Amino acid sequence: MPKRFVGKVCLVSGAGSGIRQETAISFAREGAKLIAADIDEEGCKQTVSSIEALGGEAIFCKTDISKRADTEAMVQATVKHFGRLDHAVNCAGITRGVSIPTHEYPEDRWYQVIAVNLTGMWYSVKAQLNKNRVNAVCPTAIETPTIMDGRLNLSNNQELREKFTSEQAMMRIGQPKEVADVVLWLSSDESSFITGHAMPVDGGAFAK
Repeated sequence: MPKRFVGKVCLVSGAGSGIRQETAISFAREGAKLIAADIDEEGCKQTVSSIEALGGEAIFCKTDISKRADTEAMVQATVKHFGRLDHAVNCAGITRGVSIPTHEYPEDRWYQVIAVNLTGMWYSVKAQLNKNRVNAVCPTAIETPTIMDGRLNLSNNQELREKFTSEQAMMRIGQPKEVADVVLWLSSDESSFITGHAMPVDGGAFAK
C-alpha cells in the first residue's frame, strides 16, 4: 500500500465511530500522525488504540465542536503536539433521534443539531483556514452506526433498508472505507488541482 501521508499530520473530528473512525485509521495506515477529536471519549480512545496497534501515532482530544473554545483548543493541541497541521477532516455531526415531520420536531433538538452540524463546522473551519484550503465529501447511505442503529435503525427495518438501497444506482449501501478512500485522495497530492469542490460519494444516487 502506498504511504502518501508519511510525515503529515491530520486532524479528524468525530473520530469515535463510522466514517470518521475509518478515515482516521486509513490516514494512519498511510503514515499520517493523527489527532482524533470527539466528544465521545470511549469511542475515540478506541480509534487511537487501533492506530497505535498499526504502529501509528495518535492522540485523543476531547472536543465539543459546538463550543468555539473547544475547536480552537483542538487545533492548538495539534500544532503544539505535532508542530504542524497538514489536513483536517471535519465530519463530527449528530442527528438527535429519529426522522420526524418538521412540525413535530422538538425545539431543543433543533438547536443542538444546528449548534453541532452548522455552527460547529463553522468554528472548526475558522480555526483551520489559515492552515488549509477546503473540499467537501458528500455521502448518502453509508453503513455506519448513525443510520444502521441510530436515527434510521436500518439494521432492524428491512423495508426502509430496501428503500435506501433502491435509491442508489449501484443498488447497495456504501461502506465507511469507500468514503474514507475519497477523503484520503482529496487530501493527497493526486488531487492537487482540486479545491472548493463538493464530491458526491453516493453510489449514483444524485445522478439517478
